[in-house]
Amino acid sequence: MLSPTHKSALLNTFVHIERRLSEMEPLLAQGKRPSPLSQHLNDLSPSEAKAVVDCFARIRSIMLACLEKHRIPIDVHQVGLRWTLQTSMQSLSIALAELGPERLRGCGDLDEAGRQEVLSIQQELEPLVGLLRKVSAICSG
Repeated sequence: MLSPTHKSALLNTFVHIERRLSEMEPLLAQGKRPSPLSQHLNDLSPSEAKAVVDCFARIRSIMLACLEKHRIPIDVHQVGLRWTLQTSMQSLSIALAELGPERLRGCGDLDEAGRQEVLSIQQELEPLVGLLRKVSAICSG
């Protein structure tokens, strides 16, 4: 019989495994819509990618069955996806601000043409990030 400490360790390990699976799943999705800016090259065949997804599902199924078998309650702190997205969008806004001419001065002086080019890039991207923030704000309330 498992003690409460063993059960806690088992649940914590399963939560850790779930985090790793959740980090890997988007990588598989990236392969379906590759970006030249991605740091990962999709070198999996469709059948290999499906096998990985199926294996992830089986791992989750076994973990849940184990938790049920040992009557281990799933007591996991969850954070709303909306909050996570809003926080990430704030990070995008900060990253765009870091592209400003004043911040890039640390890389060397910009001439006027370079300054205008950097401002143009910011002006093109900022409305899209702002739209994402607006959408999540509308949805939240």
